[in-house]
Amino acid sequence: MKPLNITEFKNAFVAANDAGTAFIQSSPMWVQVWVGIMMVVLLPAFVLMFKFREARWVAWSMVLLGVWTPILVMAAGTSRLWGITHLSFWTPVLCVVVAALIRDGIEGKYQKWLVAVAAVMSVSLVFDLLDVIRFVGGEV
Repeated sequence: MKPLNITEFKNAFVAANDAGTAFIQSSPMWVQVWVGIMMVVLLPAFVLMFKFREARWVAWSMVLLGVWTPILVMAAGTSRLWGITHLSFWTPVLCVVVAALIRDGIEGKYQKWLVAVAAVMSVSLVFDLLDVIRFVGGEV
């Protein structure tokens, strides 16, 4: 990847983000539904982050994904390697969420939301790990 000035980087970033969106929209319906479920479960973090530490972790991981996923697409295109961003940013968040659930239990609305976050992230991380393994094995 050649060095880019700020305008070239911005244009490449927007194009990569659009390519990622198109990639999801061209995926099987179950993938699109799964992405929708993830958004419904994870987006409340941006409201809850003002009160809860774990929600801040979830929100920051989503911000980091929003930045680094298009950068990865800029560098490598849309491929199974995409899962590396979730593996990188969600694994520590999942650890924080599970630790909170172990510490505080699952009583209350916030804790039930954390259970949903842990479930969504766990399932996604399994898919992502399998995708990255398949990518390393030669599948695009």
